[in-house]
Amino acid sequence: MSHAAHTHTPPRPLSAMAVLECLARDGASAEALAHLQTLLNDLDQRMAQSERAVRERTLELQQEIAMREQMQYQLEHLVMHDPLTDLPNRLFIRDQLHRALAGLHRHPERGFALLYLDVDRFKLFNDSLGHQAGDAVLYELAQRLRECVRPTDVVGRLSGDEFAIIVDTGTKPHAVNHVAQRIQRAMQQPMHIAERELQVSVSIGIAIGDDSYRTIDEVLHDADVALYQAKAAGRQRYVFFDEAQGHAALQMLELEQQLRKALQRQEFVPFFQPIVALDSGQVLGYEALIRWQHPERGLLTPGAFLAVAEQTGLMEAIDWQMYRLACSAARPLMHSGRFLTMNVSPRHFQSPNFGQALLQLLQDTGFNPHHLHVEVTETTLLGDPAAVARVLQQLKEAGIGSALDDFGTGYSSLGYVHRFPLAMVKIDRSFTSELGQGSTQPRSAAIIAAVLGLGRALELDVVVEGIETEAQRQTLLGMGCHYGQGFYFGRPQPVEHWLQDPGHAA
Repeated sequence: MSHAAHTHTPPRPLSAMAVLECLARDGASAEALAHLQTLLNDLDQRMAQSERAVRERTLELQQEIAMREQMQYQLEHLVMHDPLTDLPNRLFIRDQLHRALAGLHRHPERGFALLYLDVDRFKLFNDSLGHQAGDAVLYELAQRLRECVRPTDVVGRLSGDEFAIIVDTGTKPHAVNHVAQRIQRAMQQPMHIAERELQVSVSIGIAIGDDSYRTIDEVLHDADVALYQAKAAGRQRYVFFDEAQGHAALQMLELEQQLRKALQRQEFVPFFQPIVALDSGQVLGYEALIRWQHPERGLLTPGAFLAVAEQTGLMEAIDWQMYRLACSAARPLMHSGRFLTMNVSPRHFQSPNFGQALLQLLQDTGFNPHHLHVEVTETTLLGDPAAVARVLQQLKEAGIGSALDDFGTGYSSLGYVHRFPLAMVKIDRSFTSELGQGSTQPRSAAIIAAVLGLGRALELDVVVEGIETEAQRQTLLGMGCHYGQGFYFGRPQPVEHWLQDPGHAA
């Protein structure tokens, strides 16, 4: 007999009814049976209650889990989305870019592109209509961007007026052209904001994802560089990134670092160009012009570095260093009623303390305020006319004159200048080059004549810039112009040059 034949099978448990029947057969009393029946019924009720409690608790747990999942989703949505536009935010876009780049490395045939865009002149909307109107512009823009992309593309707001779109280009990298064109067409329809009709435009920089990218920051950087190029080219357009742009951006970064070191080392030097009476050649004053004594590249003119200084926010610091150097150096030249003119960039007029700071600088350097003129451009006047007028009036009350530089190259009309306390208007050199050649451009001559008439009417001194020949000088004298500036009378030179010249020295 096998071992299995001796294996005991456990007895099956009896039901409550079967237990009662067994007890009844064994002669249990009716009272005991009744008591047992009561106990069994009570047990059944307790088990039923327990089952109901378990079911109810299970339902509660399921509801709690669903609520927690909903709260988790809402929390993740808040963390990953912009509250104003409800678009994905920078964190979300970076995550999607990481996924797109990783997917591209696994499947090179599946490409993507990043569009980096911002609103042209958005600060103007905020400043003129208020931040609520600016928010309305951003919200409307977000809705239009959503309509310009496919379900596989991702639109996000990075910050402020900056947006990003990740386009799934598949095997056709330049399919992103169609998205960019749709966006530009969508912007052609005006927006109705704050009971006004606004024409809003955007500039777009595009980086095409390929296997040369190793990090998402490289993609974002290249799209940002392309965006800068789009703005520099005139806004309201889209530009693709290329290696030349990357090289230029790297050069700008290097130049920025060199400018910071130049500030620390005080490598900037003031040069001076005379402003003269056209009939006699007598020096009436000087314009202070900045130069950079670069330790490797030699003496650099403003065209080599001022644009980068403006873009990187270094212009103000460079200006203040230049103002101090120019005022200190020019003091020996300020005799016989001469004056010094210094260029002031628009950024300074955004500071309510500019006038006070300039007056303190003059006091520190011992420069007489009555010998100083600040030069501003038409762009500066139009930026915030009321603020500029207040600052210029404050300076005038302290004895400092104001000159409108490069007149004729901006957007103001001839009658606009009377709103500002100006003492001088300088006509841009572009109107001088055609003079004295026997074929004078009627437009240039007409503009010069009009400004000369304006100067006489408003009692403003008019200086013509860019005079390089005797013929130009004679032509201007014949038109009734009294003051001029240009290479014909002297190129910009260090103060030592003019102090050694008998006609300029004290």
